[in-house]
Amino acid sequence: MYKISLSTTEKELFKLKIKESENSWLVTRYQSILMRNDGIKTEQIADYISRDVNTITNWVKKYLSGGIQELEKFNLEDRRQSKLAPLKAEIEDYIDNQETTVDSMKELSHWLEETHEVKIEKSWLRRWCKKNSICLSKKLV
Repeated sequence: MYKISLSTTEKELFKLKIKESENSWLVTRYQSILMRNDGIKTEQIADYISRDVNTITNWVKKYLSGGIQELEKFNLEDRRQSKLAPLKAEIEDYIDNQETTVDSMKELSHWLEETHEVKIEKSWLRRWCKKNSICLSKKLV
């Protein structure tokens, strides 16, 4: 188990960063370190912030190895790009310019599979649309 012992100054810095940060990912990391410092078990922190135990452990290791600067680094460069990203404009056009209304993820998913041979689960498609501010049309009754 990794032990964190923050000084009063470091605790105040974390609290200040939590108040001032607009990045929810960072706030979660800061809170985890403060909780770990208070002796809360990793499993309890993971349950409380809805993250995996290994994620909390990795954040603690990052903090212990490089301080707050290391904790604030994100490794997003190596992530693979979504297959939908290059199709975003076309998806928006399809939804906006259809003569028939697209009002379900099932319809959109079917169109993607037929047109672009991209098979995607509806729940993932819903998340992607939400993340990219894409709203389906509603049929007027």
